[in-house]
Amino acid sequence: MARLEDQKIWSEIKPLLAIASIQEVADRFGVTPGQIARAAVRTGTRREPVIAKPAPVASPKRGNTSALDGYRHLLGVEIDRVVARMAGVSASAALMYRRRHGIPSAPSSRARPLAATGAPSSPPGEVRPSKLDAFRELVGAFPDRLVAERAGVVTETVRLYRVRHGIPPVPPVALPTPPPASPMPAPVAPPAPEAVPATATWAYIATVRRGDTEQQYIVLGGSVAEAGSVAVRAAHDGQVISLVRHLEGLV
Repeated sequence: MARLEDQKIWSEIKPLLAIASIQEVADRFGVTPGQIARAAVRTGTRREPVIAKPAPVASPKRGNTSALDGYRHLLGVEIDRVVARMAGVSASAALMYRRRHGIPSAPSSRARPLAATGAPSSPPGEVRPSKLDAFRELVGAFPDRLVAERAGVVTETVRLYRVRHGIPPVPPVALPTPPPASPMPAPVAPPAPEAVPATATWAYIATVRRGDTEQQYIVLGGSVAEAGSVAVRAAHDGQVISLVRHLEGLV
């Protein structure tokens, strides 16, 4: 059997070795890779290695979320710098986000005069819809913070919406004034014993009970009855429980 390089197909195989692998050429012409390799060695055919092209690497997809997603309804209504400050990003990031989503820029302050409150008034023409439109009956009736939690936005968004539509804020709730402290009652001094009658000649020790306390007084009288009458008058709201003549109290 004639060698491969002596056959007519070798003239077709030889140029293909520079652009295809030996296996691919062998399959095409119905020969074995070994026959092609030996024929290439005998004829001094230099086979250039076939370098496979690298498969294209898919670039990682960028995330679909952005810090500006929650403020998208403000883009085109407020200037980029204001929206960027609320979202915590740069003004250039807000500009690129707005252009990427095809949102027109907000009217400048010259074309949109400021209201008395300092907030820009609504631009002329059609007003852009806002997420807070569905909660408008709550704006001004409840604090901005509660409306923001209900609508899923930040408090500053509710404040801007309220100012833009001329809705006053919820008035602060006045705390009840505590009642004045009642004055402390003045201490009541015990009544002083009445003056000793001029005719008194004996000193008596009168014991007077007021509630749970007992006090003793010295009263003068010419007799026990007279001294007891003096003690009763001196006791007032108390009760005379004893009256003893003081032996050394002779006047």
